[in-house]
Amino acid sequence: MRTRILCAILLAFAATGCGNLNDNLGTAIYVRYTPDGHLVVFAGDRIDVYSPDLDQVEARIPAPAPSDAIWPYTDVFSLSDDGTTAAVIHANGSHNHAEIYSLSTLTKTLVDLGPLPYSNRDDPPDDVALSPRGDLVFVIGGTHSIPSLTQMFNTTTGENLWTGDWSATPVFSADESRMYAIGGRWNNLQGFDTQSGAITLDVTPASTLGRLGLMPDASTVIALTTAQPAPCTPNNICPPRITSYATADGSVTRQFALPANTYALEYQPNGLPLFRCSTAAGLCAVGLLIYDPVSYYGPIGSSVQVWSTDGTLVQSIDTAFNDAAVSPDGQFVAVALGSNGSSGNAVVYRVSDGSLVRTLHYGGGPF
Repeated sequence: MRTRILCAILLAFAATGCGNLNDNLGTAIYVRYTPDGHLVVFAGDRIDVYSPDLDQVEARIPAPAPSDAIWPYTDVFSLSDDGTTAAVIHANGSHNHAEIYSLSTLTKTLVDLGPLPYSNRDDPPDDVALSPRGDLVFVIGGTHSIPSLTQMFNTTTGENLWTGDWSATPVFSADESRMYAIGGRWNNLQGFDTQSGAITLDVTPASTLGRLGLMPDASTVIALTTAQPAPCTPNNICPPRITSYATADGSVTRQFALPANTYALEYQPNGLPLFRCSTAAGLCAVGLLIYDPVSYYGPIGSSVQVWSTDGTLVQSIDTAFNDAAVSPDGQFVAVALGSNGSSGNAVVYRVSDGSLVRTLHYGGGPF
């Protein structure tokens, strides 16, 4: 991405223009990395693109919410793996569409999601996912008058390619021909043909699926899981694991446990565990809450841990979290503190030693 040229062009596109790190607006809700190391922060009202050294906001794209939007932490966001396209859905009571932003041409298009859900504001889309090149967008919930439905759209034409039953936390194959998600009302690992919606895999794993995070190749899906049904604590807190599944038949090809006395939970916006992986780095960021192993009350702390896909704990950082992402070179992990009672800033840590590299200041703060 030629973001230094982008920045100059953006001055005509965005009233806020580009600037230094003293801008203090919005709240850092989501963080993502582009393949060339630029950090992308979705701040509820805009998309910021930082230079790889974090010294400059090289691009700022306004993404304002409508006047009747629900509180901002219900917004959902996605960035394509190639870093060219972003998708935003603002939950509101007047219209139902996804905003598709091209980070290369600086244009915005709208994808009509159909009629609002039954109760409008109470059932917004739970998540949105772009395919690796941004050609497809998968919208989860809050569409076509029925909150539980999912839909796949072509981002260029806006065509609704297919509608399916509930499935969540999708990951795409590199060629965009297949998508894998948690379906069957949270019980099954399912595979889909992205153009037709035909189910190509439907199995019920022995472990409970929490979130899919990575397809290192066409033959494997890596997921955050929990033991089922045991061993769990008396409060039914089950230990988290990272599990690899074969896309051919859903069989387990690798599994390893995360630290004891932890569980995986995300606060907002969709209440799903934080598990986001970098294919290039072969690393995954996991958000864990820590509980007291005696009383089982908690959490008594939280951390973002960086794990390699071979089961090695690379780094553990004590921090609050709403979202996190590992840089493509594996050197940094960015954390959006978001709406979970923290400052609303984004922070970047060095993976090698866990040291704080930079705090990116946002002024939205906690809800």
